Amino acid sequence: MKMFGYSLRAAALALALITTIAQPLDAQDDARSCLQAGRKSLKAARALEAEERVAMQEEALVLFRSVGSRWPDALEERAQALIEAGRLLQRLGRTDEALASYREVASFNAGAARRVEALAAAASLHRRRKDPAAATACLEEIVQGYPQENKAVAEALLDLGALARDADRFATAVKLARRVLDEHPGLWRQNVDACQLWLGVLVRCHQWDEARNRLERLDALMKERFESTKSWESVQRWMSRLSARKSLTPVPVVDPS
Repeated sequence: MKMFGYSLRAAALALALITTIAQPLDAQDDARSCLQAGRKSLKAARALEAEERVAMQEEALVLFRSVGSRWPDALEERAQALIEAGRLLQRLGRTDEALASYREVASFNAGAARRVEALAAAASLHRRRKDPAAATACLEEIVQGYPQENKAVAEALLDLGALARDADRFATAVKLARRVLDEHPGLWRQNVDACQLWLGVLVRCHQWDEARNRLERLDALMKERFESTKSWESVQRWMSRLSARKSLTPVPVVDPS
């Protein structure tokens, strides 16, 4: 009875949603309402069983893709719809289609913020697919092409640093961490991540003395930059949790009690 009751609830929810967006290509008044309808479809899909959920996700894709075909001049909504379609396709394991959706954002004047968002999403997917060269190309495009996008550039530099570290290009990884600290002094989260990247490389290379000295300097730098800001408590908390700090903290040689 419980399963039957759940099926009835799922069917009722699906019917209600289908009634709302029964004519996705005709009933939506503008690009924004079409985008919102796609989001509603995805939200409703979470409560459905597998078959109904897949059907609702496909409905969302139809809605997202129709934004650009019906309102090609609504650049903001068109770009956002492509990005959300890409993320959905990625969750469904259709990664080639997801990348194509992200790339399409670069084919029209979507605005810097949306183009950077699409490039970052594509870079993340390339990293998941074990394609560091493609990921690097996307990240470098962010850094070189959109210097005004301060936070996105800092995060792209950190991702490039992580790729360099993973490829054992340790000097490059440290250089990129230092660049984040030098060029983006107001971004506390990215500053903390740069500290971890730098210290993590030193620990990995067994540069213990240099790592301890650098940790002391970075602690002082973070205090200088953020002690008087509302972010200071968060900075302290995350700096205390650095994995590199744990590796550098002596442990007493004693028997457990």
